[in-house]
Amino acid sequence: CGLRELEEETGHTAGRLLPLARMLPTPAYCTEGIHIFRALELTPTHQHLDEDEFLSVVRVPFGEAVDMVLEGKIPDAKTQLGILTLEALRRREAALAELRSANEALLSTYRFGQKRLLKAFPDMKSVRHSEALEQIKARLTARKNEK
Repeated sequence: CGLRELEEETGHTAGRLLPLARMLPTPAYCTEGIHIFRALELTPTHQHLDEDEFLSVVRVPFGEAVDMVLEGKIPDAKTQLGILTLEALRRREAALAELRSANEALLSTYRFGQKRLLKAFPDMKSVRHSEALEQIKARLTARKNEK
């Protein structure tokens, strides 16, 4: 149904459709649900509008579409929901990627520090972590006091 609607109304076919949201446009009145998808791998074809349908497809950069929703220039709730859901998913993915990157940097720093400590104190390799830290602290303090 979604693939058919996409081609009929926009003149494109999609290699993949990913579910974005489901909404009930009139929940107090009926149980009709509308499913909103993200279409990927688009291929242009031709619109197949019904005789009483009048649609013009206008390409808009995604960021501009978000701005249009926030400025009230897109009044259709289904379109708003699809755009804002995709924006939220993109932001979440960007935040997760940033966290993964920061986590990798911390792990690299930790591993680098761990290697330097083991190089400075090779006999600590077989000692449990907490015990090694205590022994290293004691040795560093002793070295500091020697100077």
